[in-house]
Amino acid sequence: MAAVYYSIACDDHRVHERQWARSVESLRRHNDRMDVVLCLYGAPSVETLAVARAANVHVEQLGEYGAAFGDIPKHWRAAFRVYPVLHKLLSLRHLAGAYGDRLLYVDCDTYWFGDVSVLLESHVGAQWYAREEPASSRSHYGYDARHVDEHALGAIARDEGLVPIPPYNTGVFLADAGLVATIAGLVDDFLWYAWRLLVGASLWRPEAITDHWLVAYVRENFLPGEGRLALPYPSSSGWILEQIATWLTLGRVPGLSHDLLRRHEVVQNGEYLNSRGHILAHYFTAGEPQFLDELARIKGGR
Repeated sequence: MAAVYYSIACDDHRVHERQWARSVESLRRHNDRMDVVLCLYGAPSVETLAVARAANVHVEQLGEYGAAFGDIPKHWRAAFRVYPVLHKLLSLRHLAGAYGDRLLYVDCDTYWFGDVSVLLESHVGAQWYAREEPASSRSHYGYDARHVDEHALGAIARDEGLVPIPPYNTGVFLADAGLVATIAGLVDDFLWYAWRLLVGASLWRPEAITDHWLVAYVRENFLPGEGRLALPYPSSSGWILEQIATWLTLGRVPGLSHDLLRRHEVVQNGEYLNSRGHILAHYFTAGEPQFLDELARIKGGR
């Protein structure tokens, strides 16, 4: 048995909630049996809860996002509150052992064109599956070290005594139950890596962080010992800090087996424009208008 889970930190804009509604409704058009879980932080809209009921989605309401980190320093919590993408691994603390032998995490900016069970059946044998990070060395777009400097990433892993894990995009990932339980137990390590990366970026690569308040806050509030342990930030994009912390956390898992989700089944970014027959499209929020235009064209041609 397997389950799909989504995770949302609710905000006043409701963008992610609207994306989720569209995603889960597309999932249910192709599969009405799969267990689906929605982990919610903050107060969801009435509409979101109505969609969950109609789609037979189990809702885990996990309280305020800033409080969900557990026992961490106050200055970490204040900084993490304005970086609302760390929750996808936080949610594993609540899901480990409760939903079958595998969990498929899916970002809200996704759309299903086929049956999720087909995707699960074609990916067996490894503990972790995900697509490669765009512009990483395994990407068909070509390698751009400005986006992910894999030499620097490998140096961090070695210095930390970790197994180097290649860059995976964490917008869609599949993990078996054993790995889910292990990651759930490593969430504090994940948050420690996230903080050290954030301090490093704020000190030495502030242009990567678009939130100027966050950079100023971190610079003013990190402790001297944290500054000595800050990690050099190996990317020009602050948006992937959560992903980098995830790769480092996976490097703590002894003997981890991992592999790529098949590109013809799970497309990402603009790949859907040149592909047919895929099961899932992760279109990235920045490309949402173009994706919706394409979706309308596809539906209009049926």
